[in-house]
Amino acid sequence: MRFTVGGEHFDLTKEQVIAAMSDAQAEPIQKHLVQIDGSVFPPKQVFGTITGRARQSFTTMEAQRVLTRLGFVCRRAGDVNDGSSAWIGADKET
Repeated sequence: MRFTVGGEHFDLTKEQVIAAMSDAQAEPIQKHLVQIDGSVFPPKQVFGTITGRARQSFTTMEAQRVLTRLGFVCRRAGDVNDGSSAWIGADKET
């Protein structure tokens, strides 16, 4: 998929994103998350990793727009239909 963010053009596929994030350590989730191959990441971490852009140069919403168009699930942390938590870190006690 071809897209433009901040006047810069990119060409990426869903498979390229999955490959780029396969060995990445997820940073702590704040407000938003994106699900990639069974893991969750902050959208800005993913977008910054796959494009090489500095995180200050794009918004979370821009990252989510691109990732959603590539077919990934993006949402606010805590938003799921059955009322359960969207994400609980493995290192947190429940």
